[in-house]
Amino acid sequence: MEIVNSTAGTMPFGKHKGHLLEEVARDRAYCRWLFKQPHFKSGYPDLYKVLRELAELERFMREARISY
Repeated sequence: MEIVNSTAGTMPFGKHKGHLLEEVARDRAYCRWLFKQPHFKSGYPDLYKVLRELAELERFMREARISY
């Protein structure tokens, strides 16, 4: 069962519990680890999708800053 605080956009569990998803997406090592966990995608599909998109946006922004 998925529990996501969609109005506040906060992480519902783990090391970053209560942190904004935008902050969680900045922790690249944690996101890499989390995305590899088999239960994450199947147990939290909405959270997986949002965090994946935020991590991708964070990567894009980081690369854009390096380019300038």
